[in-house]
Amino acid sequence: MGLEKVVAANAARATSQIVQASERQTCHTPIVNGCWQGANGKANAATIAHTGEALAAALSLPEADLAKYKNSSVYAPSFYLTQREILKAIQRATGTTGVDWDIQVRDVNEVAKEYEEKISQGDGVAPSVKFFVTHFLEGRGGDFNHKVDAAELKKLEQLGLTKEDLDHVTKAALQ
Repeated sequence: MGLEKVVAANAARATSQIVQASERQTCHTPIVNGCWQGANGKANAATIAHTGEALAAALSLPEADLAKYKNSSVYAPSFYLTQREILKAIQRATGTTGVDWDIQVRDVNEVAKEYEEKISQGDGVAPSVKFFVTHFLEGRGGDFNHKVDAAELKKLEQLGLTKEDLDHVTKAALQ
């Protein structure tokens, strides 16, 4: 199976699990200052569409501006949020509140260890879940807001990069 098919299959499986969880209104990720106890940081995130737009906009920059990115990264996140903000967006999209959910409190290190075991068993979604969980730990790389250059981001927006709305993106993902 090619890489594209593996990524698509894993994305479909993860989306299916999210939708099934939202249909059951069960959150397997606990809320204590974030979805996992001990993972209280903010992380940057972007949709695949936003990432594509950012790439297209960056490649449309004048040569002198584009040269700044040689062997470097373009930081153009859609969102800068906590796990609680993600859960709140899901609740708004599903018309539910915290009382409608079965929220279980678990330690982030316990969850990371569980998914490490699933990775060793060949679970194709487990690496993504572990990546997601650990990126909300402060100092683990999920927060790169300090690397976002507002002036450069504005240039990308002038070239077609759109701002995304968390509620709209969440509703679309759950449909």
